[in-house]
Amino acid sequence: MFRAVHVCAWRWRRVGTTCRWMQVDETRRRACWCTCAWKCEDGAWLERGNDATAAGTGWLGRNALDARPESLQTWAKHAMKTSQAWVEVAVAEAPSPSTVHALDRLSDAICQVLDAAELLRNVHQDRTYASTAQRVCNELNQFVHELNANPQLHRAVERALRAMQAKGCHEKCETFLVGESLKLEFENGGVHLLLEAKQRWQRSQEAEHRAAVAFSRNLTENQKLGSVEVPLSMLESHLPKHVLKTLLKGCLSNQDGIVNLTTDSSTVAQLLKWIPDERIRKQAYLSCARTPVENQGLLDVILVERSTQARLLGYDSYSELLAQNRMAKNPAAVARFLDELWLEIEAQARSELDRLRCFKKARVGNDEVAVWDYAFFTGMAKAEACSIGAIQVSAYFHIENCVRGIGILAQRLFGLEASESNPSRQEVWAEGVRRLDFYDCRQSHRGTMYLDLYPRPGKFNHAAHFTVRCGICNDKGMVRPPIVALVCNFQDSETHLLTHQEVETLFHEYGHAMHSLLSQTRLQHLSGTRGALDFVEIPSHFFEHFVWDHRFLRCFARHHKTEEVIPRRMVEHLRASKRMFQAMDMQTQIVYAVFDHRLHAHPPSLGADCSALFRNVHNKYSVLQQPEGSNWHLRFGHLVNYGGTYYCYVAAKILSRLLWEMHFEADPLSEEAGRELALKLLGWGGARDPSIILQEYIGQQGLEGQAKLVPLLTSAA
Repeated sequence: MFRAVHVCAWRWRRVGTTCRWMQVDETRRRACWCTCAWKCEDGAWLERGNDATAAGTGWLGRNALDARPESLQTWAKHAMKTSQAWVEVAVAEAPSPSTVHALDRLSDAICQVLDAAELLRNVHQDRTYASTAQRVCNELNQFVHELNANPQLHRAVERALRAMQAKGCHEKCETFLVGESLKLEFENGGVHLLLEAKQRWQRSQEAEHRAAVAFSRNLTENQKLGSVEVPLSMLESHLPKHVLKTLLKGCLSNQDGIVNLTTDSSTVAQLLKWIPDERIRKQAYLSCARTPVENQGLLDVILVERSTQARLLGYDSYSELLAQNRMAKNPAAVARFLDELWLEIEAQARSELDRLRCFKKARVGNDEVAVWDYAFFTGMAKAEACSIGAIQVSAYFHIENCVRGIGILAQRLFGLEASESNPSRQEVWAEGVRRLDFYDCRQSHRGTMYLDLYPRPGKFNHAAHFTVRCGICNDKGMVRPPIVALVCNFQDSETHLLTHQEVETLFHEYGHAMHSLLSQTRLQHLSGTRGALDFVEIPSHFFEHFVWDHRFLRCFARHHKTEEVIPRRMVEHLRASKRMFQAMDMQTQIVYAVFDHRLHAHPPSLGADCSALFRNVHNKYSVLQQPEGSNWHLRFGHLVNYGGTYYCYVAAKILSRLLWEMHFEADPLSEEAGRELALKLLGWGGARDPSIILQEYIGQQGLEGQAKLVPLLTSAA
């Protein structure tokens, strides 16, 4: 019912207003209102929304939070107490939309705290605070499980849905959709199980959660990640200065000209890209692919418990359970999509491998391309063929210009003005965190975005968009602006120059943020990125396309010394380099997706069987072969957060490219195209069937020749 991903500091009070729920004119996205003789708290909700726009003085602008970790625990206790009051309201209400509204507010009370805690446990520079946030997450997740197993709440939402149907409400009504979503989450939470089975399901959830947290934590603990020794002279000769400085800062030792480096994923990526010594690249790759050894046992627990939960709920597999809230409504549709895509690109991938073999043989005398050769030789081939180097390109992407680019895109496409302010030390979780606020043409506040862009000890070490508070609208506009955080780990924190890949990462996460800021839902439960996972990745992948188009880049990408606008020819070379090995790159994503799918679509493969499955999948779906003894999946953190749904990344790449070609390739800064994107795709949040959104936005003409997408959009097996 309630997902762990914002505080109800107000008291519930009954207001004698007439309940209205939103239906939508699908062609114009205008709110139409159906009035019923039911009572609800719409007025109180709007009053709270107005109060919520005021800036606070604590962490994240929330008055409930301050520098004391105990404040987060106090907030969590208050949220649970508030939620219990909403439980009583929902159960006591006569069946109506008011029931769903009460449950949405119950969800909001918990999610506001849980979302903030989820962010703070990953990024807070005070590890005591981060540990407290982790405990709060655990406590609230347990509380959520108890709510999801509450049969009174389940019966209340069932009765409300029947009452709304009797009054003519249907699947286009947002309140009805939220009710359907809540009902499904109750049922997937085991509400219908007998006591013994329900207790077993809860124990299984707790065991999975503990293993998942430990799996992710192991990926940040250097002592568990292995190491590789590299001559200092080799690092100095081949690595960019800022990369070298970062690696030396985090090295295990540096004695007698030999540097001992931890083989964390970021370090290994740099070594594979820059080091010409194949022996060192191989050692780095295998060290990375065999650690942390503890993660195999933890992955076994995760897979067993997920399978247990699915069987207890009456599903054949965990993938089948997840499919109930995805565009692809059955695992067979996913398998068919991935296989058809693989067949489509296989010949091109083999041609690219032949080209890479010839390139390697011409330079080192042999043509055998191993997995640890790929990044080095493709990088060299792209640089030579396109006459372009990563350091040359980075000179045009100073972080200040890139943040300016974020504002330019918001203004040109959506009419939003970005305003940066200096957050107080009491508002943010670490030094250097930035704040952007977005305003529409009426100077109405549309949302807040925090930027946490550089690495530090103990910080979440990838890139992600965190929802801190969902936005809420009514027929007059935004009444509670959303709060989001973009967390990245860009390497060069001294010159503040980004690689083009880092710019692409920034705009990927920015795509998630705009999905949150432009959402037009009246209820928070399906606001922004709270929708089907294979849909919410599409906007983020779509926004990546902007950083490959010179017509947009020239608006902000300037040389950090000369102020020269990035040359068109340089961007053309970038685009050419992207196309050079794109089939092999896609094969890598297909390998990850097929492996994840098979782990969750069938009885789990454990231990050695899991390792064998990965090698078999890799060696079938990729033209490169995985060596014996490689357990690369021990580093596959997406198995924790995206388990059973990694295919959504592959689907999003294809769908986003199709959307770009249809609506933005002619003019990436078209105001009309921006309005269409906001109204027809982003504005819905999760409050409409994503398959219908895409079919209407793409159109029949756009789907012609895209047969591989049919299984996802129609769920045909």
